[in-house]
Amino acid sequence: NQELSRINANYWLDTAKPQIQKTARNIVNYDEQFQNYYDTLVETVQKKDKAGLKEGINDLITTINTNSKEVTDVIKMLQDFKGKLYQNSTDFKNNVGGPDGKGGLTAILAGQQATIPQLQAEIEQLRSTQKKHFDDV
Repeated sequence: NQELSRINANYWLDTAKPQIQKTARNIVNYDEQFQNYYDTLVETVQKKDKAGLKEGINDLITTINTNSKEVTDVIKMLQDFKGKLYQNSTDFKNNVGGPDGKGGLTAILAGQQATIPQLQAEIEQLRSTQKKHFDDV
């Protein structure tokens, strides 16, 4: 589970976050592109240049379609990533508390038949034996 968490974190840092940032920048850049085209398109309409107007509008439509596809891809990527994170967090929960909330790592560490309390008892017994031995010397 820790390895999967590292993979998910690296995916977020190396893939998801940069893609989201790139898509957001492209959307903001479209506004600038539109502002730049606006005056040109107005001039083209005033000159009654149908071919120039068609070309300018097609450029804007192409950019809109590209941005739309990128947004759709980012949404899908985030939905898939959300599923991976959900599964990872569920696995962690099951490891710690057990799938039914009883057992799992918490019970192993704290239970009466747990290894840690047994080891602590053995350590205390060894310390007692060692102290008794040194007291007799």
